[in-house]
Amino acid sequence: MIVILVICLVAFIVNNEKEDELLVASPRTGDIYEVRHHYHDYTLYKVKEIIDDTVYVFVHKQFTNIMSSLHSLKMQGDHYYLKEPIPILKSELKRKFDSGLIIEIDRP
Repeated sequence: MIVILVICLVAFIVNNEKEDELLVASPRTGDIYEVRHHYHDYTLYKVKEIIDDTVYVFVHKQFTNIMSSLHSLKMQGDHYYLKEPIPILKSELKRKFDSGLIIEIDRP
């Protein structure tokens, strides 16, 4: 029974990672990226718009040192993001994802 549970968990994790890989390759307005900023600092990026190879994201005003607290940041709403978006090249987003700095991607 435990072996089946472990196999299901591994399959879920692999499937989720592949889905996120597809999402980072084709960003859309409203996507939310869970991002590790420094060794123990986490925050959110929210995609404002995509122009050519550049993705403009709003950065959340708050950081947390506990990854599981990112859910609480998401619940705070849009007024907790900085007003000016920052540009990030699509290739840079891919690099951040591949290196583990982008932890999760939510597409509403």
